[in-house]
Amino acid sequence: MTLEAALSLGTASSSHSPALLAFGGDSLVELLSAAVVFWRFRFAFNEARAAWIAGALLFTLAGVVVLTSVLNIVGNREEHQSLARLSQ
Repeated sequence: MTLEAALSLGTASSSHSPALLAFGGDSLVELLSAAVVFWRFRFAFNEARAAWIAGALLFTLAGVVVLTSVLNIVGNREEHQSLARLSQ
């Protein structure tokens, strides 16, 4: 999941792709959510605090989706070909 987030966010940065930015943001939020669950069970993390953090991460994900949608509509982030696309 770490590799997926890093590659998609890095590629989104170089190709200016809102779709890859949303995918990478989703992967990052999933990774952080998994870390919260891990801490909850491994280190006896408070359940209410873990739920609050997980909720905040979901709102962050919603913000990423809204941001990429607005950027796509406004057209400030026109996509370019990525290295993967250029090699085909």
